[in-house]
Amino acid sequence: MTASLAVGAVYWVRDVHTVNLTKLFVTVIIWAAYAVALALRLKGVLLAKRFGWAGVVLFGAALLSLWPVDASRHPDELPRPAKVVPR
Repeated sequence: MTASLAVGAVYWVRDVHTVNLTKLFVTVIIWAAYAVALALRLKGVLLAKRFGWAGVVLFGAALLSLWPVDASRHPDELPRPAKVVPR
């Protein structure tokens, strides 16, 4: 994730308008949450079981964040209501 943020930062610096802010915001939030969990682990606050659960919860959050990130890539393809065909 750090590598993807670094590569994304290179593109963002070149042209600010090419990077979607929703995608960037969600990714940075998830990355920061992982960084906090790691810092707490290194300080001895999150030990084995808690750190494991934190990893599971953060992984779930990362998976759930894929929906808004992917939706921001295709703003034109919004779901349309199904047409009702009269009989």
